[in-house]
Amino acid sequence: MTDHSTTGPWQPLGRVSPTELIEPRFQLHRAAQVVSGFGATYVEHAEDFSHTSLEWLGAERVLAGQPTQSNPPVRLTLDLGGFALGVLAQETEVGRFTLDGHSLDDAYAWVEQMMRNVFGSDAVKRLERPEVPTPPGPGLDGTPFALAPSEAFAELSRWFGDAALVLQGVASKEPTASPFRCWPHHFDIAVLIPLDVREHGETARSIGVGMTPGDDSYPEPYWYVLPWPQPDGTPPPLPVGSWHTEGWYGAVLTARDLVSQPGGDRQHSTVEEFVRHAIAASRRLLGEKI
Repeated sequence: MTDHSTTGPWQPLGRVSPTELIEPRFQLHRAAQVVSGFGATYVEHAEDFSHTSLEWLGAERVLAGQPTQSNPPVRLTLDLGGFALGVLAQETEVGRFTLDGHSLDDAYAWVEQMMRNVFGSDAVKRLERPEVPTPPGPGLDGTPFALAPSEAFAELSRWFGDAALVLQGVASKEPTASPFRCWPHHFDIAVLIPLDVREHGETARSIGVGMTPGDDSYPEPYWYVLPWPQPDGTPPPLPVGSWHTEGWYGAVLTARDLVSQPGGDRQHSTVEEFVRHAIAASRRLLGEKI
């Protein structure tokens, strides 16, 4: 059986400037909607919409959607570095579609054809198509995706693999933590630490820890730690990273600050230091004794 463990060495970051990752991460974000759409179509629905989420498979270094309850179980994957979709049946790849030179419509059509091969024509469904939360660009409106520059896609793969490594450590130390997942709408990979495990709703305290390859707040990748509900107090100083308080409230470690650290070991320890101190600060801001 394939080992999907996310443990492994940190992959050094910074071979590609963070500013060169913007268009490639838009393209990957668009492609992730195909995997999400497969989950929305074929996977048993969960109240938290986790059936549309993706997880990191460390052995293959891909993001994978949730498996179906069929026999064999089937799921889609997104190879970030190779910019390709895959179909896993019983955790074995049975099909692969290179996105370079093809449109998002082509990708959906390929998945639907693969499902005819796996499930048979009578059982195939038209894939749901989630809203693509990115500006116009390659892949949309019939235009082809472009694996260029290819090293930028490989760099984003390293960002997600390194994030999975750190988040696995966070989840292992926090008894109440959720599984860490990649959420397709924002295309971030994160874990949630509930502080009020018996409460639900907007008033329940929690801390979100994650990495996004970029968004409207910061175009470059960044790590974040978000206390919820939004605290009223002045955030305490952090030895690593800074606080973002315009529009949303959380601790941030940007790609620019991280890749300035020499070597993979130093980068890894910097992220872990940031996460550790930001979680502790968030607990204090939310009134939890530590």
